[in-house]
Amino acid sequence: MTDASPLDAARVLVAGASSGIGAALTTELVGRGARVVACARRSERLAEVIGTAGGGLAVGADVTDADDCDRVLETVDAELGMLDALVYAAGVGTMAALADNDPEAWHRDYAVNVIGANILTARALPHLADSGIAAYISSRSTEDSHWGLSSYAASKAALDQSIRSWRVEHRDKRFLRIQMGNTVGTEFGEHLDPAVTEHAMSQWPGQGIDLGFMEVSDVAGALADVLSTALAHPALDIREYQLDGRPL
Repeated sequence: MTDASPLDAARVLVAGASSGIGAALTTELVGRGARVVACARRSERLAEVIGTAGGGLAVGADVTDADDCDRVLETVDAELGMLDALVYAAGVGTMAALADNDPEAWHRDYAVNVIGANILTARALPHLADSGIAAYISSRSTEDSHWGLSSYAASKAALDQSIRSWRVEHRDKRFLRIQMGNTVGTEFGEHLDPAVTEHAMSQWPGQGIDLGFMEVSDVAGALADVLSTALAHPALDIREYQLDGRPL
């Protein structure tokens, strides 16, 4: 007989679970026996994810709204009691030259990637077990400065600083930054101008940025593995986890 996985019956809140990495991770966690509360703005898409996963509880919510975050944590309290892990996978991005980026894009990227992460974290911390961990999807673009991803990279850099500040202010908790490389199977590029995206990608090799891509299902498996490791070893402070596609 094998020992139960640390994710078996683990209590997890996944934000941004209606598509992409958040949706794939929700499905992976449910498949490994975790008890998952999944939240996202698009209730219908979220319900489809939960249906595909075969378990979990969907809560339609906008994480940039404090009242919605309170409602999510009320559900967590009622259904799970406490949390073993919070995973903030909500994220949006804009593709444009810096001079062409409009104010709405800046506001949108910061609202979802930074403000929502901080609002939800503030609400979730009282529900996070002492051995629990809060994890956030950041980006390699904070280091590489991808052409065209200025507002996205800046917002993720602000998220990174927020994570560092949470560590300073709550030394009794664990905060994990996940540096994510290029991933396919997400909705990131669906709303982008194809011509701008093509131009951006033509610039990246000259910046030394390799165009290797990861499949979202592989990413979800790897993220579930690191969460499992963190929960199995509560005395370890796992602060950074980097994922990238192998070079083409």
